[in-house]
Amino acid sequence: AEENSSLSSRTATVTVTGNGLSPQTVTITQAGAAAYLNLSTTTVSVAAASGSTGTFNIASNTSWTISDNQTWLTLSVANGSNDGTITITVTGNSSTSPRSATVTISGSGVSDQTVTVTQAGSAAYLNLSTATVSVAYTAGATGTFSITSNTTWTITDNQTWLTLSTAAGSNDATITVTATANSSASTRSATVTVSGKLQILPG
Repeated sequence: AEENSSLSSRTATVTVTGNGLSPQTVTITQAGAAAYLNLSTTTVSVAAASGSTGTFNIASNTSWTISDNQTWLTLSVANGSNDGTITITVTGNSSTSPRSATVTISGSGVSDQTVTVTQAGSAAYLNLSTATVSVAYTAGATGTFSITSNTTWTITDNQTWLTLSTAAGSNDATITVTATANSSASTRSATVTVSGKLQILPG
């Protein structure tokens, strides 16, 4: 017999005839194969950008379902049978840290198998809403600027007459600068550094 890759057994009938005799038959039954489900890999890496994809293959002779444990990941199919190629699509990862998800494949008559999906982190960035801020000469005069970032940062200034609302943080934030009174007729300036320079120009 040829190989029976199906889970179901199959039969054939052999008929023997002789001159003047009643035909005789032999029924041949071939057992079904044992269920199997194999994966082409147990790890898939995808880029940080939204819409990035990765794939893995299923080699099987049984029906299966597939699921994942993270909302940022979608699968090309939820179930199938026999062989298949699974495409993984991810949303963007704005964090500098990689993240991971587990894809579980459950097959009829076989043990569950898993694929670990790792999405890379984004390159670190830090942008300021402005390069200059002007504040009034009066005591307690304030100004603000925004930080747009996906990483941690520290912030300092080089003048005692200026105070900052925070000295460190991460990701996006709004920074408030507060000045003491400027009794001079001349303007004065300070530099606030957040991985870059921001000029504070009192009015």
